[in-house]
Amino acid sequence: MAPVPSGPPPVLVRVLGALTAEVDGVAVALGGPRPRAVLARLAVADGRMVTDDALIEDVWGDEAPRTALLTLQGYVSSLRKALDPANARAGLGARVVVRDGPGYALCLPPGGLDAAVFTTLADEARTSLGRGEAETAARLLDDALALWRGPAYVDCLDREFAAPEIARLTALRHGATEDRAAAALVLGDHTRAVATAEAHTREHPLRERGWALLAAALYRSGRQGDASAALRTARRILADELGADPGPVLVALQDAVLRRDDAGVAAVLPAPPTVSPARRHRRVPVPLTPTVGREDDVRAVVDALRDHVP
Repeated sequence: MAPVPSGPPPVLVRVLGALTAEVDGVAVALGGPRPRAVLARLAVADGRMVTDDALIEDVWGDEAPRTALLTLQGYVSSLRKALDPANARAGLGARVVVRDGPGYALCLPPGGLDAAVFTTLADEARTSLGRGEAETAARLLDDALALWRGPAYVDCLDREFAAPEIARLTALRHGATEDRAAAALVLGDHTRAVATAEAHTREHPLRERGWALLAAALYRSGRQGDASAALRTARRILADELGADPGPVLVALQDAVLRRDDAGVAAVLPAPPTVSPARRHRRVPVPLTPTVGREDDVRAVVDALRDHVP
C-alpha cells in the first residue's frame, strides 16, 4: 500500500459542494459551465475512461454542434493547462487529464478527490463503530463530514450523468451523520447525540434510523417524555408522507421507552448498516485504508485538504 500523504495532494478536485480545483494548494480557474461539466463528468468516472461520444452527449445533449469534438478537445486542453501547468508549459505529456483510447480519464494523485477521501473515512468509521471503537469512529466521522461544503456536484444537479453519484454520496453522508450520533451515544456524549440526531431528522424526516437515534439519545439524557414525543412525531410523519407504519426498531424502541426499560432501549439501538452505498473501483486508488491506528496520518491529510479550500 502506498504511504499516506502528509500534506495536500499536488492536484485536488473538490466535488462535495461547488466544483473547485487546486494545484499545489492554489485555486485554479476551470472556465465556464461546459468545461466544468467535462471535469465533473471525468470525476464521476472515478479514474475510468469516458469516450468522446459520451462526453459530448453528457455535456451538450441534443444541442451538440457539429464542431463539438473540436470544442471538447479545446476544453481538455484548457483543463490540462489548469491542472497540470508545468507539463503543459514544457510541452510534455498530460498527467492529469489523459487520453485513454477513444476517450479521456482523470488521473488524480492519492487524496486528489475529496469524494474519495470522504468515502474512505466514512467506510473506516463504520468499520470502527461496528468493532466498538467509538472514539476512533467519532474522529474519522468528524473529519469526513467536515469535507462537505454543500450538496455534492451542486454545479451539475440538472445533469443526468451526475445523478447516480450524487445519490450515492448523499446516502453515504446521511449514514455518516447517523453514525456520528451513534458514536456519541456509545461515548456517553448525549448532548452531542441529541443535537446531531435532532438536526438530521429535521432535515431528513423520513429516515427511521435518525428518529431511533434521537429517541434513544433523549431517553439517555433523562428526557423520557421528549423521547416518546419524538417517536410519535416519527410515526405521524411516516404515515402522512409515506402511508406507512414505523418499522420494528421504532416500535420496539417506543415500547422500551414507555416501560423505562434501559436494557430494552440499548437492545434496539440501530446498528450501522453492514453495507455502505456501492463504491466503484478506482483506476488510481486512494491509499487511506486501513486507517485504524493511523488516525494522525488521516487527520493530517484531511486538515491539509481543508486548509486549502478557496
